[in-house]
Order: sequence, then structure tokens, then C-alpha cells
Amino acid sequence: MALAVAKHIEIKGNISIRSFITQGKAVTDARMLNKISKEIIKLRTEVPQTLTQILQKITRPH
Repeated sequence: MALAVAKHIEIKGNISIRSFITQGKAVTDARMLNKISKEIIKLRTEVPQTLTQILQKITRPH
């Protein structure tokens, strides 16, 4: 199943699976706890424009 998904990403996205995974790992999350107010703050890096374009190619309807 994973091989089929990887091939789909490579063919539809016109990008190698290694490059896709590297770009996907660039999107990270962080949670910080404010000890005074006990509030959790969530932070996320911006999704790169190239990754957004690749995801649009992959998820485009038939």
C-alpha cells in the first residue's frame, strides 16, 4: 500500500518521494505551556508554497 501511495505522489506531483518527504518534514509544530496561566500556545511553521502546489496536484479530483 505504501509503495502505491509513493508512486502516486511521484507520478501526480512530478517529484521524487524523497524530496516530498524532506519538504513535508519542514512543517513542524510546537506547544508551549505558560506556567502562570496554564495556557497552552500552539505554534506551527508556514507550509512552503512548493509543498502546497504539490499537494494540490496530488489531491486534484479526476
